[in-house]
Amino acid sequence: MAVGSGICSQFGFKNETVVGTPVTVDHFYKHVTIGGDGLQLLTVTDEGLGGCVMVPTVDRTASVGQQVAREVELNVGTRGLGLLFKQMLNSALSAPVLVSGSFYRQIHTPSETSGRSLTVQFGFPEATATGTNRAMTINGAKITQWELSQARNELLKLRFTLDGWNEATGTALASAVYATGQGATSNEPLRFNCFSAKLGGTPSIGSGLVTVAGGTEIAGCRGVSSKGTLPLRTDGFYSGGLGTKSEQLLNGFMEYTSDLDLEFQSRTQVYDIYAAYTTAALELSWVGKIDAGAAQFGKVSIIYPYSKIVSPVGPNVTGPGTLDNKTTIKAFGDPAGTLPAVQLLYENLDAAF
Repeated sequence: MAVGSGICSQFGFKNETVVGTPVTVDHFYKHVTIGGDGLQLLTVTDEGLGGCVMVPTVDRTASVGQQVAREVELNVGTRGLGLLFKQMLNSALSAPVLVSGSFYRQIHTPSETSGRSLTVQFGFPEATATGTNRAMTINGAKITQWELSQARNELLKLRFTLDGWNEATGTALASAVYATGQGATSNEPLRFNCFSAKLGGTPSIGSGLVTVAGGTEIAGCRGVSSKGTLPLRTDGFYSGGLGTKSEQLLNGFMEYTSDLDLEFQSRTQVYDIYAAYTTAALELSWVGKIDAGAAQFGKVSIIYPYSKIVSPVGPNVTGPGTLDNKTTIKAFGDPAGTLPAVQLLYENLDAAF
């Protein structure tokens, strides 16, 4: 089919063996939007004076390098996102771990950012009768920030920003193959009626898995935006690089926060914790409704074992309706180094990333 619109656009990706060395993409996921500036040329212009020239002449401008910036949004399902989750957290996990039967577990926690990157390819259809789908392939791509957002009675969405080295147009468009299946094998969309938000309880770790005992469901939670920021060095242009940036290395502290959209139902559940600057565990989870076999359901969860409420929590009166009690919770590291600052868990039927 040749359709010159976003209907035939595509998004594919694959781990690079060597950072910056492109590979043929073989992972595909249906997207909602693709944004960002794309290819960005770094240019210089000589503004030397003389000859009463009032506008710099075209022979005195040149390109000295390039980089790529893209943003992708997609709806989160119970399958197919393990590789992106691995890149988001720079997880050291090498493969999903079999739990039982055909059900696998992925435990992603923050790790060293070096040595991990993606080749990402987008297909952009031209608005013509033939609708030629133009491939644009980015090498050396890393995720610099991400957001998992859940609005009331909506689908769970993932948005992330990519920083890449260069964009090639000579690579053939890969043939996209998407996950298919019905019932137990389907890529079930996660949504608001799969969502739970708990605060408090006692975190612990066993076999690498963080769990929280005794957390309390947050009353009146209408949604959440959970974000990760990786302050990578994205301006690594050095002599001998011929205009290509060096690998984007960590250039500051990672930061993980969750903005909670709350209705004011209890002073003690948020306000008192903030006022006392109490440390509390935060657990956000989405559990599918389709049994993948033996009473096992696809799951995504985010746990901050040690977190603080870091924004004033109101409450606020905005009219005659119920009161807002919105707040932000920030993850902090474990002083003992036993528990990770954040854990992203993915459980499903995927035997590989």
